[in-house]
Amino acid sequence: QQRKVFKERKVKPKGGHTLARKFSDYTMALLIPVSMTMIIVVWAVTNFTPISKVSDASQGGLLLPVATENKNDSSSEKFSGAVLNSIVIVGFFILVTSIMVVLYKYNCMKIIAGWLITSSAMILYVMGWIWFDLFCT
Repeated sequence: QQRKVFKERKVKPKGGHTLARKFSDYTMALLIPVSMTMIIVVWAVTNFTPISKVSDASQGGLLLPVATENKNDSSSEKFSGAVLNSIVIVGFFILVTSIMVVLYKYNCMKIIAGWLITSSAMILYVMGWIWFDLFCT
């Protein structure tokens, strides 16, 4: 028995499918939906009434800041309130990200999937309600 040994030859793909070509295909696949989303958001922002004007935070609106600002406040008080609000928002994102990392580390995939499904459903519901409210009123 004679064994034939075949050497693998590196053949350049036809049509110029190099790494740069694949990267550009992936980039375009992401660029089109992101661009469409940005166009829709810009259109909505310019044509609809902002939610902050529709619902006042003191009356139980959607946006509840930690530090509220009054017309009598000085610039330093407004700045410190803005810093406090931003610290709370960044802290919330850090907390949620840390929880997700710990869940991933301990392989709690069902909890992560449930969290993602729940958060996606809530975002879809809230955004649908806002768009419905803006279109119908």
